[in-house]
Amino acid sequence: MFYFIPAWYESDTRRFSGDITPWYRNRQEVEFDDTISQIQMFSKEKEEFEVITLNFNPNLQKLKLTEALNQVKQTSIFDVIQEIPNDFERTPIDYRNLKWPKDVSFYHNSFRTYVMRGNKKYAIMEYDSLGRISKLEIYDENEVLIKEYVFDMRGFLSNYYDHSTFEIKYLNLKGKWVIKENQESHQIHVNPLFENKFQKLIYENIDELIEEKLTEKLTTLSSDDVLVIGAHQNNFDIMTRVSSEAKRVYSFFGNRQAIDSLTSENIETLNQAAFVVVDTSEKKAALEEMLNHVVVKFIPPFDSRLRLGHSQQIRMMKVYLNIDGLSDEELSMALKRIIKKMMENRGIELTLGTYNASDGSVDERLNRLVPALIEEYGDEEELVFRMNEQKEANIEFNEDIADGNMTVIEKRAINVFKISSQRDLINELDTTRLIIDLNAIPDTYLTIAAISAGIPQINASANIYVQNKKNGIQINSYDELYDALDYYLEGLNNWNQAMMYAVNEISKYSSESIIAQFKELVGEN
Repeated sequence: MFYFIPAWYESDTRRFSGDITPWYRNRQEVEFDDTISQIQMFSKEKEEFEVITLNFNPNLQKLKLTEALNQVKQTSIFDVIQEIPNDFERTPIDYRNLKWPKDVSFYHNSFRTYVMRGNKKYAIMEYDSLGRISKLEIYDENEVLIKEYVFDMRGFLSNYYDHSTFEIKYLNLKGKWVIKENQESHQIHVNPLFENKFQKLIYENIDELIEEKLTEKLTTLSSDDVLVIGAHQNNFDIMTRVSSEAKRVYSFFGNRQAIDSLTSENIETLNQAAFVVVDTSEKKAALEEMLNHVVVKFIPPFDSRLRLGHSQQIRMMKVYLNIDGLSDEELSMALKRIIKKMMENRGIELTLGTYNASDGSVDERLNRLVPALIEEYGDEEELVFRMNEQKEANIEFNEDIADGNMTVIEKRAINVFKISSQRDLINELDTTRLIIDLNAIPDTYLTIAAISAGIPQINASANIYVQNKKNGIQINSYDELYDALDYYLEGLNNWNQAMMYAVNEISKYSSESIIAQFKELVGEN
């Protein structure tokens, strides 16, 4: 049986805290994570597996609901510590049922509720994306934060932080604290009422307690079982000190764990693995130089699913440019050439795609660069920049007052598309004719999604998924971008050939094929 240990970590200071960032400021990175994709594939193929989460994550239910993984078997180490049953869920907490002073007033906006006592701030309530209370902050008469309460999506108070004692207390369903963590010493103290559930009453840090509970879980596994572990420093630190008969597989994905930051202890841990999975050829080459006698295997972190787009059925040709990872200079060089091409071919529209949906600096950057580039290389009478993907028609009316004639001008758009989910991106690509990703390491999910939709792509570096002039083009300089655009936008012949090549490649990246590779490498039939 396969067991997945993800790397769903958010805080660098509180290492084993999970997703407690308000939803409207969250960067939606976990959803494009290797473990999420792997368990989706195992679920789709009806394979038996379990997910083991090491960190405190009161919003984990949100991820399960978003990704239709609600029936996935799961063990949460913090649920074990706090004695929360796996299947527990109750009615969401209503803030009106909490005990409030009689003289408070509530002021709501789209994201939070401010609780005022006279003209002073008494409390702030944060909500999750489903409108459930997720966090409550309490302030003193000088409006200094004194307590923070964190609520689990399943409908209970999970922990609270008392700023006067520097302690976080983790609670059971009856509201009794089970453990408390000192934020200065990092020591963990166990409530004596629950001492029979733990090996010690005092732990040096949360890592030590997680190791204890994880060991208890892993002792039930045999040498026939497989642990697929998200490569991350937190997981390395824990797994180095935890023993188990199960085979271990480490999965490197994206920028989560830099190869050049691996310590000698990390390398020793990896050398004991059954094999290592990577998502790029560059990582494969780097790890093969570091490791001894360990197979490093390139296995796509996402599966392809045939869902050909419909871009050839619409009048405008939409080009999708991935702007994440590009410097201002690189983005400007790309936009300069695309805008020039748009002025030559009036059938082209442009979408600027970003995963940083809530990052205000993205808005500032694009508002600073794009209008200036349209003014310099395009025509403001023909092109319009739309920051928030407004859907209204780009139509303006010019009226000649002298003779009463009126002409209609339809402007072409440069849109910004902020990706908030896999489904959103897939829907966006349905009408996309061409993808441009000029990063040193092209985005893997975007690449696989392009193959699934039969969309060719332009890259500025080698892409293991793309064969030059087959299902895309690799350019060596920005000056070659113009000709690459011509290759796929002037006529349908090259575009049709790319689509057919992508269709033939899809089977290589199917969930069935990917799971078969995992099984082969661990010796399963």
